[in-house]
Amino acid sequence: HLDLGDSGEAGISMCHKEIKTDGTVMYVFDFVSKVISPTRISQTMIEEFLVDLKEVANINIEQVSADQYQSTYMRERLEHLHKVANNVIKLPMGGKTNIEPFLTSAALISEGAVKVGACKELKSQLKGVYIENDLLQYDTDRKDIVDSFIGSLYGTLNSPKDVPTNIYDNYEDISATLKITSI
Repeated sequence: HLDLGDSGEAGISMCHKEIKTDGTVMYVFDFVSKVISPTRISQTMIEEFLVDLKEVANINIEQVSADQYQSTYMRERLEHLHKVANNVIKLPMGGKTNIEPFLTSAALISEGAVKVGACKELKSQLKGVYIENDLLQYDTDRKDIVDSFIGSLYGTLNSPKDVPTNIYDNYEDISATLKITSI
């Protein structure tokens, strides 16, 4: 999901489904990213990044979703010119009355059905989101990362063609078999 902005920050997140041995679905994040610029975000660079995911990294993307802010032209180019994904949709995030994606995502997170790596800024932004009197509230300076995270999770949940083919591994034993090196 792309949470685009005209200011110096945007958020991009990518998620896929995996299936546990008991048949339950896990939502595994490939990445949650903040895009920053000292002036304004280049939508062309974001578009080229998605094209590279498909063409260079050979990643099959079922669906790309973007919020409504200045995304119409980019969505059309991603779908028709670059054919980056099988489905390119508008998925408005935020707004005081659009609480369904947040409620659904909160339920999945509380059930332990979401796997995301360490992302301090995401956790910080998530702490600043709450619902009061059936209205979505943000008690945080930025919300780009949390909106891209929720948009990606909600979009993956509602993508009927995104059928999990990988068996989910809880990755608890990974530190015993791999030595992670910081690059």
